[in-house]
Amino acid sequence: MYVFLQHITLRKIYNKKIFAVLIQRRKILDDARQAAQQLYGVVEDEAIPQVVKRAAAAITAANNDLKAIEVEIEQESYNKDLMDKLKENITDDEIEIIQFVDRLQIFEQTSHLALGEYEAVVTDKDCYDMSVSAAGHLVVARVGGLDIIDIMTGAAIKSIHFEERKFGFTVEPYKDLLIVGVSTGSEERRTSAEVVIYNLEYEEIGRWRIPSGSCDLAVVDNRVFLAGADPFSGNIKVFSLNGQQQPDIIWNGKTVCITSIPPCSISFGDRVSKKIYKQQITDGKKGITWSAPAPIPRCMCIDQSGLIWVRSNRNDSITYLSRHGDLMQEIQHDKLTKIGEITDLCVHEGYLYTSHHDGVGKFKIN
Repeated sequence: MYVFLQHITLRKIYNKKIFAVLIQRRKILDDARQAAQQLYGVVEDEAIPQVVKRAAAAITAANNDLKAIEVEIEQESYNKDLMDKLKENITDDEIEIIQFVDRLQIFEQTSHLALGEYEAVVTDKDCYDMSVSAAGHLVVARVGGLDIIDIMTGAAIKSIHFEERKFGFTVEPYKDLLIVGVSTGSEERRTSAEVVIYNLEYEEIGRWRIPSGSCDLAVVDNRVFLAGADPFSGNIKVFSLNGQQQPDIIWNGKTVCITSIPPCSISFGDRVSKKIYKQQITDGKKGITWSAPAPIPRCMCIDQSGLIWVRSNRNDSITYLSRHGDLMQEIQHDKLTKIGEITDLCVHEGYLYTSHHDGVGKFKIN
């Protein structure tokens, strides 16, 4: 929850009443944080009961206040995403509340971004995707296997080799797992595909078959969602983390890229409609939340603030959208047209990573 609220832009909270409620309640949350810090710093046994009593009272007040905020937000349909996030994280567990109030920050996010110089990270390898694992390493999916790279130095830590004629077409971290899509054949002619799951030490702990046409995957709510898996119906295929097939998400189109929007949504691009969609996947709330135009989308990712970055085949720029699907900006850079076809994107700690058929590189986001 703290990551979600940390990146809410003040000018994007459309309802002034809700904004006022959030600001009014910050004092209670600050009191809870201070009480919690005092609790951790106590060394005298006789002082513990009083501090615990103060901390418990402040935490209870903060929890009740969050529920009041939920009621306020529930009255506004266009703030439903924020309401769902609050519902998921409001808890009676005092430890969770302490962690939340200790990290809560609300600040306004800059609206104008630019790409700085390009720096090669991996060269002379045919790469399809990259992502940052739970261990903090850059994991590159390529023809022949995976490369685990120190994200600070660029040094290779480990390589995982696939069987002959196999390539990793997507890699997605989820909790302490790494979910990798692996195809056999070539990009133009994929004869089979599977999902391979690795643990935090990059040891394989499971694998299962998926449709050969699968071209991208997203993981959220303990489920794997596959784009391009059913070329006949256009449906998005869904599997559990142990490979059990779930009901499809019905779709009449051609999905080519997909990303997760925690806690209960996905976003995907469709080449037929030339749009990006956000879809809720929670039972009882399934449905399209919004759509945004994107000429022939190729790849996409979501950053830690909830912005959605999209690369289309027919332009020389990268577009990013707000969490509500509003076009924020098209970012142009000469290097985007010189590094070849970009196969996927990843944004991490101020850098935009791009994979292509000659390697992986990164742009500083200014």
